Amino acid sequence: DRNTSLLFGDWASASLVNTSGKWLIGASKLKTFGDKFDNLIRQPDGISMNGRGVFNFARNEVPKSIEELLDSERIELNQIDLFLVHQGSKAIVEQLGRMLRVGRDKMPIGIRDTGNAVSSSIPILLQDRFTSNASTLLLSGFGVGLSIGNMLIHHART
Repeated sequence: DRNTSLLFGDWASASLVNTSGKWLIGASKLKTFGDKFDNLIRQPDGISMNGRGVFNFARNEVPKSIEELLDSERIELNQIDLFLVHQGSKAIVEQLGRMLRVGRDKMPIGIRDTGNAVSSSIPILLQDRFTSNASTLLLSGFGVGLSIGNMLIHHART
């Protein structure tokens, strides 16, 4: 519908994962909140979104789920070099940074250059960050469902 059509970009990405790269996939945690499905749902006449409901979901649940993953792995927030989160909006990325007490240097905002690239926002962020000095990254995707997926990636020690 007209209220949501401008929120979603037309992006696609592909990520190659293999067992001999410089980066290793670490722990992950997936969570879904089916009771909140009506905040973002496909209706017969288009997508229906309760923007405030989706924002509140991300603001409240994403930081908790990130902390749960880190707690389960006995990792402190300050041990994460980069937090690469879904770039749904600049406002939500900034809010997540505040909620987690993570500075902008550790939680980059890339939406200015791409708009909301939907599920491609994290691979787009990764593209320029694999060559940085970072050794531990936390990836966090969230949205439709409403669902959250968090994953740790570590630089392989050579």
